[in-house]
Amino acid sequence: MASLALRNRLATSSAVAGFLLATHALWPDPQARAERQYLFVITLGYGHLLGAALFGRRRTASLVPRGTPRPLHGAFVAASVANLFALYAWLSNASLAIFLPLLAVSLWHIVENDLALGRASQEGLALGALPRSLGQQLTALGTTALLLAAGKFLLSHPPRGPRDLSFGDFFSAVTLYHLVQFLVLFADRARAQPRRSKRRRLWLRLAWVHGPPASVCVALLLPPGHRFAALRYAIFSPQIYLFWSVLHVAQTVAARGLERRPARAPAELRA
Repeated sequence: MASLALRNRLATSSAVAGFLLATHALWPDPQARAERQYLFVITLGYGHLLGAALFGRRRTASLVPRGTPRPLHGAFVAASVANLFALYAWLSNASLAIFLPLLAVSLWHIVENDLALGRASQEGLALGALPRSLGQQLTALGTTALLLAAGKFLLSHPPRGPRDLSFGDFFSAVTLYHLVQFLVLFADRARAQPRRSKRRRLWLRLAWVHGPPASVCVALLLPPGHRFAALRYAIFSPQIYLFWSVLHVAQTVAARGLERRPARAPAELRA
């Protein structure tokens, strides 16, 4: 699996580097470049969020309290999300500092998933439970802190020239790395299937979760003028996308769960 993880990271890093080089060449102005980067990355991201929610619904369904009617639970979740979004919108208007904690959660998710890639072979090329290892958690947190510091620096120091990295480059690069990494992992899962019918089914599922969000996003960009400006902002704003991204982190953490403690030996139990 070490070779699979290495190949995944090399392929993902190459794709992200190519994306940055292409967008820098096409749009030298940092602001114009960031706007177009967000369009592509966030469109792809919604398919990722939708896929995680649908593919992990069996695991998250087990967290619903027994005896709770599904409509009631669904209404509770919808109301909770709406209240959280309203609170986030209010706090965002008060201070942009609320943006950084959500960015930190998203970055931790990206780093932790990348580290979990090396353990995926033991779970059938699926990410297992969150590890209890203090060393692995400290590695994830330390790397997250470094990335957050870099993002905060770029956010507070806008670039001076077209060759300089901007926060748009940073946000797009780390987000795209996570999205492409899962696409490569998904391709490895499909190739590992012994039957062609199962491979085709996996690719159809991938197309199904990415197709509708991409179609909606493209449809919003086609009408000229400012008729759908507010809706476009709601869909393609990195601040709003981060809100859904953090909910995605919570959902995937709940679905994966925490690694079980190793069984104690009989001698330890007697002691």
